[in-house]
Amino acid sequence: MVIRDFEAKDFERIIEIDKLSYETPTPKQFVLDSILGGKAWVAVEDDQIIGFIIGKVKHGTPYVNNVCLAPDHRGKGYAKLLFGKFEEVFGMNKNLEDRVYWLQVDSSNPAQKLYFDLGYRVGWIDQNYYGWSKHALCMYKSARPIVDFTR
Repeated sequence: MVIRDFEAKDFERIIEIDKLSYETPTPKQFVLDSILGGKAWVAVEDDQIIGFIIGKVKHGTPYVNNVCLAPDHRGKGYAKLLFGKFEEVFGMNKNLEDRVYWLQVDSSNPAQKLYFDLGYRVGWIDQNYYGWSKHALCMYKSARPIVDFTR
């Protein structure tokens, strides 16, 4: 498995993976805007894209805008490698103690276990972010405790 920079030819495949991953797929234009406004990588196995991660700076802090793996490739450690690439690039030129990353995840999404395993912690809850009674857990990762994590 290889992680490489996103290329324009990868777009339709990442849209396909997104559709397989979410009850309500992310609109294509939002995904495109996220890529153009940030940085994206794809995970490739046997010449096929099996996952992706999109990162950008949001509210002044590196943010995981979207991460997906094809259902048949989950649980194999690939998401950890994608997160590693995101954190490596967005943490470059910063001291370890100054690195902070964050993401939002639906409170019912089982992927939050992965995020906890990667060291992300809940900083706040954005109520109804994904619709009525569908709350976002706003999670952050930092080498030092953050007492007042402001958005």
